[in-house]
Amino acid sequence: AALEMSAFAAAPSRSATSHLALELLSVPQLAARAGDVESALEASRRDAAAFSAGRRDEEERQLQEVLALSMSCGPPVPKPEYVDDEDELQKVLRASAEEVEKETAKKA
Repeated sequence: AALEMSAFAAAPSRSATSHLALELLSVPQLAARAGDVESALEASRRDAAAFSAGRRDEEERQLQEVLALSMSCGPPVPKPEYVDDEDELQKVLRASAEEVEKETAKKA
């Protein structure tokens, strides 16, 4: 029984440990830690903003590069037709097939 009591006394409860830890930290130390956390948070925000700005700059540079390349390749390619209606889709497909047949007949 004495051994059990000494083991219990050697391992204080969690709330007692927390209370002891709070007593060990003075108010100025807690304020300093809070200031450190705020400083780290602000630095993190600055880093995120810089990263975001750098990413925007890189995307803009790539867009300008693609635009310059596309301008050097000639006239723009017409956009394909997008059709939601099944009947309309069949009409477009038939018209495309007829156009291909005409082009093939011209070349033959």
